[in-house]
Amino acid sequence: QELSLGALRVALLYACLLPIGASRLTHGAGGRALLAFFVAGATASGAMAAGQAAGLWTGVHVETITGRSPACALVGNEGVLGLALGLAAVAALAPLVLPSGRRTRIAAMVSLPVLLVGLASTANLTGAVALVVGAAVLVGLAAPRRALVAAGAALLAGIVLTALPPVRARLGRMLT
Repeated sequence: QELSLGALRVALLYACLLPIGASRLTHGAGGRALLAFFVAGATASGAMAAGQAAGLWTGVHVETITGRSPACALVGNEGVLGLALGLAAVAALAPLVLPSGRRTRIAAMVSLPVLLVGLASTANLTGAVALVVGAAVLVGLAAPRRALVAAGAALLAGIVLTALPPVRARLGRMLT
């Protein structure tokens, strides 16, 4: 309960930033640069998490909260990392679905697999759900008349994601 109240206070503080002008950072080139830095940082974290899950890299000692997975990169909590990776994967998927420049699409094609492997390493369902819903929204934006196709793609992505061993193990623990 203490963790939840602390997180709520931080979220409310950040929510106050938009009305007082932080939204100006997201306009034009500044917003694209901010998003690119977010995706790049998340991609690096995804690579670290995959290395940790595979036992190839132990990283630095950080305090973990749930301990469900050793894949926490430098964040310390695989849940927060999983959510960040899921959101970054949606941002990396956007240039592949919506019109964008060549360099942006190439960067997205490089980072998206790393983000997906990192997300699977965390076995975080919230991040996976964010990715599936975000992908459905992107496909719906790309072809609004094909909302059923978007829903089918989201369902297929959810099925594929739940077939991954870390996610399947987590679902099994939740259902028992």
